[in-house]
Amino acid sequence: QLQGFESPTGAWEMDLLPARVAAYETHWLDELFASGDFIWGRLQPPLPNDDRRGQMLTRASAISIAARADLAWLLPPDRTLPSAAARWDAQAVHEALSAHGALFFNDLLAATSLLPAQLEVALRELAALGLVTSDAFATIRALVSKKQLTLGRWAGRRASQPRERVYSRGGRWSKFPPFLQPVPAEERVENWAWLLLHRYGVIFRDLLARES
Repeated sequence: QLQGFESPTGAWEMDLLPARVAAYETHWLDELFASGDFIWGRLQPPLPNDDRRGQMLTRASAISIAARADLAWLLPPDRTLPSAAARWDAQAVHEALSAHGALFFNDLLAATSLLPAQLEVALRELAALGLVTSDAFATIRALVSKKQLTLGRWAGRRASQPRERVYSRGGRWSKFPPFLQPVPAEERVENWAWLLLHRYGVIFRDLLARES
């Protein structure tokens, strides 16, 4: 019922899912992503005329969770955002994913010759632009753990120690969206209508105005 809904990254496992799923466990979401059944990403990227160069994915950034089988009709039909909107290091990462397909963090380091910190920043920028996703939710949880990362702590370690590269635990990174077959406009509208009816029960204009 929540697929296609845009929500800040920090709200998915802090508010939305635990309030709707009894005894929610984070590994359930991990299993859905690892199996390829579900995918996370930014369905509606920033407008092309926005100055978004250098924007980073944060705990306040809006992302969506969706079933891969439904992604083709969930995405806006006019969705366009060239990788040229990103900085040079993010463009290098996007080109590596375009050339080699899904890659793990260490493979991306080898393909781009970037430093680990540079690669993390590039992935955060591409995710904020709606150009990449990963098959794990660890990176999203890392953003939610803002206090831990700010203090340089992870799992009780001293602040003087280097923090763990949380993005290296993000599974395989890939382009977003993946290859999708076009969906007829009528089918897209009907699928969205049924999804919103199942989500809310009753639909009216002011409610739809809150849906991207």
